Amino acid sequence: MRYRVLLLLLLVLPLLPSQPTAAVARAPQPAAALPGTPMCFAPTGYCLRGVFLRYWRVNGGLPQFGYPLTPELTEDGRTVQYTERARLELHENGTILLGLLGRSVTGGRGDAPFQATADRGNGRFFAPTGHNLAAPFQGWWEAQGGLPVYGYPVSEAFSETSPTDGKPYLVQYFERHRLEYHPDRPAAPIQLGLLGAQAYAGAYGTPPPLKPDPALTPDPVSLDALRRGPRDGSDLRVVGTLERTAAYTKYSITYRSDGRKITGVMYVPSGAGPFPVIIMAHGYIPIADYTTGMDSRRESPFLASNGYVAIHPDFRNYAGSDSDPDAQANLTAFGWTADTLNLVAAIQGSNLPSLDKTRLGLWGHSNGGQVGLQTLSLDTSIRAYVLFAPTSPDAVDNFNRWTRPNAAQTRAVAAKHGLPDTNPAFYRGISAGPWFDQAVAPVLIFHGTGDTNTPYAWSVRSAALLRAAGAAVTFVSPPGENHLFSDSAWRGGISRQMLAFFDLHVKR
Repeated sequence: MRYRVLLLLLLVLPLLPSQPTAAVARAPQPAAALPGTPMCFAPTGYCLRGVFLRYWRVNGGLPQFGYPLTPELTEDGRTVQYTERARLELHENGTILLGLLGRSVTGGRGDAPFQATADRGNGRFFAPTGHNLAAPFQGWWEAQGGLPVYGYPVSEAFSETSPTDGKPYLVQYFERHRLEYHPDRPAAPIQLGLLGAQAYAGAYGTPPPLKPDPALTPDPVSLDALRRGPRDGSDLRVVGTLERTAAYTKYSITYRSDGRKITGVMYVPSGAGPFPVIIMAHGYIPIADYTTGMDSRRESPFLASNGYVAIHPDFRNYAGSDSDPDAQANLTAFGWTADTLNLVAAIQGSNLPSLDKTRLGLWGHSNGGQVGLQTLSLDTSIRAYVLFAPTSPDAVDNFNRWTRPNAAQTRAVAAKHGLPDTNPAFYRGISAGPWFDQAVAPVLIFHGTGDTNTPYAWSVRSAALLRAAGAAVTFVSPPGENHLFSDSAWRGGISRQMLAFFDLHVKR
């Protein structure tokens, strides 16, 4: 991978024959690293942090921006960072904008495609720049963000030789990007050019230096590893009908996660879909005591009766799911979070007509609440989270409370990962709290003040950490309620608050 990136960077320099070359190379000026836990990329050796990482994740990630090519730099008095396809810029009041790289790399070009022209009447005409936008680029440009993301066209569509394979492709330049039409890639014929690398070379006279470091590869049992993927969730299918009511039908389902079959149940509202989807993450229950769909038997029918598909995965090792012999050594929730992310991928790849793949939420209880806290920074397609009595955002707390008293599991964890005092980096790597600054979806937390299973103080801390990180969090403390909320508390307000929250952030 790193050699492919290096080749691309070396080849971008001759892309524009009329691009001016810097007479004297100037050195890039470093800037202070942005606050926040970094996400680092072994192919280039650089990391994204803080508001730049949040923007990168929310607005398309790797396909949209490519890998980071530099650390944070100072240009024109502001902090910037180059990626393969863009330049992220930190402006006043914390606003992130993309640099006008299309204008930068085409400055001075006077050949015919860059000369203003008249409205051709076959697409959209932009009077401010005097250029047309039509097929094959118009639909993609509009669907992927349009003017705010790409800016105005600064050229017509024309043929240009690719520096990577020497073949001619139809391209069009915009203020912030270059779109390229690759008919040899029918699954994704529109590609973004590597303007970040090209603009860096134009500004500093040399390609950006690579710093490949194998040590940047994350621990495979870490949230960073889950964040980078890949996610192989697939084959979500209905395998049986369990119950029919006037409000919903309950089905048994399976899907694939990390090569394993995961079983579960799905409640589908009556009527015409597609319906928004809520993933139901159950809490810890001894495997011998668990039956499929257990722990959301009140919440799932309620959501289905109010217009949501509720999908309750059993998770690995539970019910009819395939086993994972390393689940306990990996502290259980890690595998459940992987199964949740893979369920998102399976939903998005499904052809089940009842599922609205664009409107997703997550409900989690106890250890399933920890899954929710972890998933907050890992996935941007889940629009909202409702968490009932989640466990701690610090994996050490969870280890000390539930794992350490189990001598056999403690030995297994220690043999594979060490203990908190001997390998603190591992426990930080699977803790949700350090990544709260990357949470993008709103969160509603319920935790009873009388909880004797999971300390109420843990959710007080999670809410405070989320707020400090800039996340939108609502914290509700049902007085005197224990770990499983009573039916009176459920009917007395919890159910209505949960539904209103999902209606506001997922359904509409």
